[in-house]
Amino acid sequence: MLYAHMGAETASAFIRSARPGVVVTHHDYALRAVWLARETGARSVLLLHSDFDVVAQALTADPDLCVYNTDWVMRSLVPRHPQVALCGAAGWPLVLCCDQPLRRRA
Repeated sequence: MLYAHMGAETASAFIRSARPGVVVTHHDYALRAVWLARETGARSVLLLHSDFDVVAQALTADPDLCVYNTDWVMRSLVPRHPQVALCGAAGWPLVLCCDQPLRRRA
């Protein structure tokens, strides 16, 4: 496992060259990271800890897995982005896993 913190352009080049199996992302770079994961054949994991629009934008890219740090964040975002209701988990107050397996891309 590798963790790296870098600027957007450097991160894009790194993801393309490293071709990781999974890209875990959050915050402002999340939308671009989910797209890059798809371009490189990696899985995308989106961490969500608020329901701000800038954070929710990445949901439009259809990440493979969404992890919400609280149940209220999940309850706030899922009605606005029903596609993510298919699979997600909330980390607090308890762990909730989806009833369906991860969706596989063709």
